[in-house]
Amino acid sequence: MVKFLLQILDWSEAWATLLPIGIFLIRKPKQTYLKPIFFYLCMAFFLNIFIDVSWKFYLEAPMYLPENNNFLYNIQSICRVILLIWFFQCLNFNFLKIKNVYIILIYIILVIFNFTLLQSFKNFSNTLFSFEAIILLLYSLTYLIYLIKSDDITGDFNPALFIVTGIAVYEAVNFFIFLFHTALTKQNPDFSAKIWKVHDYVFIVLCLFFTKAFYGERKLPLTLSA
Repeated sequence: MVKFLLQILDWSEAWATLLPIGIFLIRKPKQTYLKPIFFYLCMAFFLNIFIDVSWKFYLEAPMYLPENNNFLYNIQSICRVILLIWFFQCLNFNFLKIKNVYIILIYIILVIFNFTLLQSFKNFSNTLFSFEAIILLLYSLTYLIYLIKSDDITGDFNPALFIVTGIAVYEAVNFFIFLFHTALTKQNPDFSAKIWKVHDYVFIVLCLFFTKAFYGERKLPLTLSA
């Protein structure tokens, strides 16, 4: 039973996205700022399926699957940053009053510089993921501070608050995992693999936050008074 549960968790990067994707398709939330999150989840689902399949079945089909799937993680990190900044753009929120398009341009320049001069795109880039964590964590925290100062946090259901909180939790917990993943993998691959499990669990939490944002507020049934 334990082995079966561990095998399910091994695929969590893929199946965890299906819950918010399914809820989005069923509930069809009207907020336009939720569309970038839906697009991100769809992208993450397909990339993570390919990542997990290539990891699990490479020995059985080496001619059809890449030996190194780390470049797929890099693609996912780049897409995640761009799509989530688009999400903040849909909220009309700019980090430190800098236009989001400028942030994306600066980020793309840093990515090109990193993979041109510093690291190979075929390898997991701890620098890239660290950039991601810093950028999205700063966006999330400054947005939450903005809500507090503007008194926009009320008793009403706010899907954006769940999205931003989920992003903040995901990036804050994973920052040091991203930062030291390459070094740990070289020195102690088994320990590095166990630490990456923490990332998988936090990714599930992120998807649950997105699911709640898509589901909306639960409407209680009307009760008849005596």
